[in-house]
Amino acid sequence: MVFEEEYDLAIATLNRLSDWGASRTPDETEYLLALAIFVEKYEEEHDPIPPASGAEMLEYLIETHSVSQSNVAAGTVLSDSTISEILAGKRKMNLKHVEALAKFFKVKRGVFLDG
Repeated sequence: MVFEEEYDLAIATLNRLSDWGASRTPDETEYLLALAIFVEKYEEEHDPIPPASGAEMLEYLIETHSVSQSNVAAGTVLSDSTISEILAGKRKMNLKHVEALAKFFKVKRGVFLDG
């Protein structure tokens, strides 16, 4: 499809301009920002990302912060079993869990609220 080819070209251009970093001219930086807005709008309309659950966000944060469930449990004073049950979808997060996890990962509490 023509739109997919144009989208792929736009992504390649964004990547190339991003890689240039500080060597970009002000005009190139302005183009990069404008193109990013158009790409984001296209993605929202054609390939929307469904909202992540609190458990999915917890799993993502554990992975990206390179910590274990035990590390999270120790740092939040939540039990290992509680963390496991949340990740397995067997337990919903309550306010205590959300507060402790938000503080541990240094993120807003809303990150863990199911959308």
